[in-house]
Amino acid sequence: MAGRIVVRSLPEAYIQVNCVKRAGKALKGMGVSHAFVITDPGLVKAGIADKVVKAIEKASLPVTLFDGVVPNPTVEVVHAGAKKLQELAASTKRVGVVTLGGGSSMDAGKAIAMLAGQGPGASILDYVICPALGDDGESMDRRSLMPKKLPNPTNVPPIIAIPTTSGTASETNGAAVVTDTTDPNKHRKLILIAEACKAKLILMDAGLTVGVPRYPTATCGMDVLTHALEAFTSNMINPYSDSIAKRAIELVAENLRTVVNNPSDLEARANMHLASHMAGVAFNISALGICHAMGHPLSALFHQPHGQTLATMLPHIMRFNLDAREEQYAEVARIFGVYTAGKSDEENARAAIDAIAQLSIDVGTAKSIRDLGGSEQDIPQLVTQALTDLSMLTTPVMPSADEVAELYAAALDDDTLYPRNAQRSRL
Repeated sequence: MAGRIVVRSLPEAYIQVNCVKRAGKALKGMGVSHAFVITDPGLVKAGIADKVVKAIEKASLPVTLFDGVVPNPTVEVVHAGAKKLQELAASTKRVGVVTLGGGSSMDAGKAIAMLAGQGPGASILDYVICPALGDDGESMDRRSLMPKKLPNPTNVPPIIAIPTTSGTASETNGAAVVTDTTDPNKHRKLILIAEACKAKLILMDAGLTVGVPRYPTATCGMDVLTHALEAFTSNMINPYSDSIAKRAIELVAENLRTVVNNPSDLEARANMHLASHMAGVAFNISALGICHAMGHPLSALFHQPHGQTLATMLPHIMRFNLDAREEQYAEVARIFGVYTAGKSDEENARAAIDAIAQLSIDVGTAKSIRDLGGSEQDIPQLVTQALTDLSMLTTPVMPSADEVAELYAAALDDDTLYPRNAQRSRL
């Protein structure tokens, strides 16, 4: 057991179909006189944004919609949203922010709300963490783990988070991932961490996820699974988060194939929504690991869904961590129904890895780095970014730069893990 377990306070959360109807009344209860909804064009087109806007307007609150969020939200998106929010706040008594969408909208919304509260001319790059390598070229320089400035929380508007995908669990914390595209030759994901960004209220309405297409459902589901697996195997594991993470893994094992094959199954959608939230609660206690550290650069450089890049790396990462986490992976084998009594933890752990690889094939996320647009030439840049990702600090087995390069190389091609006839062709 860990010597210390830190359980941070969680926002109030409603986990119920149709709970989005609470949004307007909740905003009024926070003293808000105008709602600023942050979302993406897809949710506007799908009519989901309109459903939320109408729920807010029923409480006689005016709404301004910002739908400029893009996948893997960039510095430019955050600055544009913050400027619009500042303009609204200058003419309104009290603005409240509603982040509506998947992880990109959640993260963009938190960053926009924080930045808008810092005043005109503020740059998100002053508030994110930009880790750098130390003199040895492999470990992080601890001096680089602080932002240039700490945000002033005084004028940050209150936030209500309404996730519409079951994946990132961004609603559970005050962190946001922002992609720095200011250097066109070196896209990189940076992390904002600020309590002021944490939502005051979470509305987990699984009904909003029913229209999500199969492939995004699958990538988000693999994100949930990786969150729970890494929370269950990090170097901060403890009984508190273990119990939550294991139940989240179980819910994914029981429901992900169902929601991909039958996207309108509301019960399975609700179970995945709960799994997503639980996995987020778990990793907020025990953190993540190398799979996230290696997945972030792939999505930044090749503009791929975050959950897809995790699915690409996950079997390789589990093999890499095997010696240190045989017992945990053997427990995962039990959850997936592939545990064999009388076999060793190592044998059962390998069965768990195979089961998760098969799940990725079945739901359509079995894609290699080459499938994602990468090649051998990209590995050096990927390695540098992975070694400077904060999730690497809590991985159970600290890799060398050469080992990270080997893991990326292994994920370039693998006919077993990424079969060409996988179901992804139909998603």
